[in-house]
Formats: sequence, C-alpha cells, structure tokens
Amino acid sequence: RRKRHNLADLKAEYRKKLLQQQKDLVVMMTKPGLSDALKKELKEKFEEVQGKLDEAMKKEEETLTSKIAEKAAKEERLEKLQTEYDELRKKAALNSTLDNVARGRGYGRSWARGRGRGRGAARGRSMSFTSIDNRSSTLRVQGIPESLYSEDGILSHYLQYGAVSSVKLEAPLAALVTFENRKAGELALYGDNTIGGKCMELSWAPVATPVTTETPAAPVPGSKEAIAEEGAEGGESAAAKADGGPSHIEAPEEEDFQFEADEEEVEKSWKR
Repeated sequence: RRKRHNLADLKAEYRKKLLQQQKDLVVMMTKPGLSDALKKELKEKFEEVQGKLDEAMKKEEETLTSKIAEKAAKEERLEKLQTEYDELRKKAALNSTLDNVARGRGYGRSWARGRGRGRGAARGRSMSFTSIDNRSSTLRVQGIPESLYSEDGILSHYLQYGAVSSVKLEAPLAALVTFENRKAGELALYGDNTIGGKCMELSWAPVATPVTTETPAAPVPGSKEAIAEEGAEGGESAAAKADGGPSHIEAPEEEDFQFEADEEEVEKSWKR
C-alpha cells in the first residue's frame, strides 16, 4: 500500500533531498585529482540545488505567513461574533425580564365598557392595575480574582450593566453587589463573568425583612370584636355587684328638691 502524504510532508521531503544533494556535491568537490571542468560543473550543480532550496524555503515562508494572517483574521472574526453573541444575550435577558414584569409581578391591564348608538358613539371607563417589584437586587459574587478584589475594581466591572448602589466585600474573595434595580442585576447575572480564565459564581442575596412592632387597632363600633369586648366589660360589672360592691345609683341634686318646693307653693296659692 502506498503511504498517503500531505502537502507539508511532501515539502519537507523535497527540502531534505535538496540538502542531501548539496552534501553529496560538497563531498565530490573535495576529492583530489578533479579537473577544472568537472569542478566547474559540480559548482554550477551546487548553485542550482541551492537556488531550488532557497525557492522552496521562500514558498514555505510565504505559506507560513499566509497561515498566520489567516489565523489572525479568524480570531478577529471569532472575537467579533463573540461580542455580537454577548450583546444578543444581554438583549434576550432584558426582553425576558420585561416579559416577566409584564406577566407577573409588575403588570398592567385595562378594560373598558360602555354602550353607544350609532357609529363611533361609545362611552365607558378604564381601569389599570400596577404593582411594585420587591425582589432582591443584590448579587452575591464568589470566586473573585485577586486582581479584581477591591471595591473600585468590582464597581468598575459591574457598572457596564447598570447603576450600582453599593459594594460590600466579604471573605474569602466574595462580595455583595447591590444594583439600583432588578433589571441591572439580571443583566449582570447573565452577562460575562469570566475574568482571566476564571469564572465567578453569582447568586441572588435574600431580601432583608424589617422587623416592626405594631399596636393592635381599636375595634370598629358595631363589629363582632366591639360587641364581644362590651359583653366582657358588662360581665365584670355584674360580678362586682354580686360581690357587694358599690352601686351606681346617683343621689338627687338640690335643684330637683327646689323645683318640687316651687310646685307646692303654686298649688297653695291657687287654692286660696
């Protein structure tokens, strides 16, 4: 079976043969007793082989230069495609965030109703509902490279995704990065997090729930709670009376006695 050779192997074999011819010519030219005509012929043959060898080396150099240029152009195209891919990922993450806001936590809808007579005659009302996105906007970043592990370094890296409210360093090589809104945090989460060949780990930090103390509100008059409270107070008053406690009978005032005395005087004067 004949061995298959690629182009590079054939070129290498050709150069090897030319070099071997040069060595043989040198050995022949160093033999004693050669005539001048034979020496001249051997010298011309040596120069011919040297010319072929120089031409082969020149073509090999041109081929190598062309390959290097082609590789550089390919790397440039790949870098451009990678940049376009990253931009598309950011846009996709942004569109996904907007879709989630529209369908889930922050959504809006409107409806109208009415009736009219004739074309274009309509009346009604519309209503809209909105809600606030209270999800966390803080990312916990782990595995930060030492060259980036500083507040200024982390801030400069994540400002490309949106406004950053604060950066808090944690050990070892971790930090809490708080964005001004959830959208910027999601762009950072799905963005490029590889620096110097090292990939950082990102996750959402939980939202801190504030602890509040509230006093119970007074019951609404007429409600079940108010009636139950009044019944409890009435039961306490009845128990106090059964135990011989003080009664709530009020003594008549002096003005009532004076009024009765005036009525008796009027009746006596009429009888007279």
